[in-house]
Amino acid sequence: RVMHRLLRNISLFVLLPTAAVGIYLFVFAADQYVVEARFAVRGEVEPMGNVQLGEFSSLIQKNNSQDSYIVQEYIQSQAMVESAQKELDIVRMFTRDEADFWTRYPGDKPIEQLLKYWRKRVQVHIDLVSGVITLTVQAFTPDDALAISRHVVARAEALINAISSRAQQDMLKHSQDDLAASEERMRKAHLALRQFRNRWGIIDPAKSAEATMTSLVSLRKDKIKAENDLQVLRGSGLDEKSRSIQTILASLNATNQQIKQLEESLTSDGMAVGGRHVSDAILEYEGLMVERTIAERLNESATTMFDRARVAANRQH
Repeated sequence: RVMHRLLRNISLFVLLPTAAVGIYLFVFAADQYVVEARFAVRGEVEPMGNVQLGEFSSLIQKNNSQDSYIVQEYIQSQAMVESAQKELDIVRMFTRDEADFWTRYPGDKPIEQLLKYWRKRVQVHIDLVSGVITLTVQAFTPDDALAISRHVVARAEALINAISSRAQQDMLKHSQDDLAASEERMRKAHLALRQFRNRWGIIDPAKSAEATMTSLVSLRKDKIKAENDLQVLRGSGLDEKSRSIQTILASLNATNQQIKQLEESLTSDGMAVGGRHVSDAILEYEGLMVERTIAERLNESATTMFDRARVAANRQH
């Protein structure tokens, strides 16, 4: 009884399915032809050297694996099926007389059924180590399989080129905007510096202040010399109303007056050109020079980025 049950189970679940599959494969099954294509996706923009790209880094440093998955999803999408149907008439290819009853596409069915059938016939595999994409296409004639594979590869390449081109154009537009903004900022910085010089009547207040300090040092030396000479004359017994002492006193008073004027021009206690202090001029000038330096550096960086973006946009990726 056990042997009888075992033989019956083997017959039902092993021999009968094997015989059915064998009859189908050797009697009814149609020949199928497979075309295999392998390619890699390199859709990223080349790095910009040492240029600090800030928010554009994520735009420029694209991920290869992301592009590969985009290709994989696109190949097995409805958009690819519709494109292949429009250009190749894949329904006719999948319903050829060469196909057998089991593998043949049913025919007049909704696009969702065609998409499901397409995904059985068109397979995509991504090698995570090398990044190589393997495409396999099954059809009932060699020409059909080859035509479908060529169409799929061409459409996938067009998609990646469009993505790369969009990224390049976005990067180029942003770099152009940054360059224009930096040029405008630099122009305003130079204009503000020119207006400052016209208003104050001096080219460089720091150098003017340095010249004033040099004059102060020289006047103080003259004052010390005059005071020494006066001390010597008084020590020699000359009268205070003598011509020599009066001359030195007059020169000493004039020197003191000049020293006072120069000191007042450098401090907040005295007034300078246009009713303002020279210290205010130096503070304003230093701010303008810092702004001009920043604007020039930003313009230099923006120009470099724009040139590199323009070259990259013209290169085939």
